[in-house]
Amino acid sequence: MNLPKPKIYGGYTMKYLICVLTLSMLLVSSVAFAADYVVITNKSNPVTVVSAKEVKNIYLGKQRSWNDGSQVTVYTQTASPVNGAFLKKIVKKSPQQYSTFWKKSLFTGTGLPPKDFPDDAAMKKAVAAKAGAIGYISAASLDDSVKKLDIN
Repeated sequence: MNLPKPKIYGGYTMKYLICVLTLSMLLVSSVAFAADYVVITNKSNPVTVVSAKEVKNIYLGKQRSWNDGSQVTVYTQTASPVNGAFLKKIVKKSPQQYSTFWKKSLFTGTGLPPKDFPDDAAMKKAVAAKAGAIGYISAASLDDSVKKLDIN
């Protein structure tokens, strides 16, 4: 990117600096906002706390049941802004890597990818309707239709 060489006179350097700082602050705040997610489950699920490793294993198809033996139903939101933050922080994969992981699993017959929902509202509705379901939504969308899982 070729930026014009700042001029020392006429306040141009100050305007340039303010513009760069403003854009930087917007970028940082949008990244922080995108990372604001919660992991949810059905209200009937007795589980309230899970480890990050358990959630990672669930989302990678390595753990298919809760500690009480009941089946886990996994849901994702690939079109949601929280998707990237959740995958990077918990699953330790980029959205592209996660998609590739499930395409390989499907092709080799070792697993079926999670069901995908377009937004928080659809995710909450699905999780609320299925005992043992797990998903993630933006923290601002959390309500009493689902239960938040604490991650330790």
